[in-house]
Amino acid sequence: MKTLHLVLRDPNGRIEYQAIGHAIVAAGIDGDLTRSPLQKSLVALALFQAHSPSEAAAAMRVLADLGDVDFEESDFTPHWFHPDECIAVIDGLLEQRRRPFPGPVHAELVLIRTALDQANSRGCSFYLVELGPGERLGFQPIRLSE
Repeated sequence: MKTLHLVLRDPNGRIEYQAIGHAIVAAGIDGDLTRSPLQKSLVALALFQAHSPSEAAAAMRVLADLGDVDFEESDFTPHWFHPDECIAVIDGLLEQRRRPFPGPVHAELVLIRTALDQANSRGCSFYLVELGPGERLGFQPIRLSE
């Protein structure tokens, strides 16, 4: 099962990340809009998501096999976002009254919201990524304060 991670980069370029959990991934952050109204709400979080290392490698292999598509490895480099952008999305999700989120999803949204608020005060940028079992990002994980 994949786990959602929050990756932060401070103004000095130090990168840190934390596992958030499985609930948001299971609820459909990938944006499959046909299965659940919950997924329609969470699709906005997918805007802040990067390819995992294994997803990027697989996509590059497919493009290389096709042979007629020009690409650079940098095309698969994560885009860094300002926390304010995602904080506004999460606030909107948490304010939903018509279709409240199940407890585990709500808890993960609150965890991301809290971490992004702290990251914002430190001047950090961020992205979200889903990692499969055993998949690593290439830098040390940290425990963000809650």
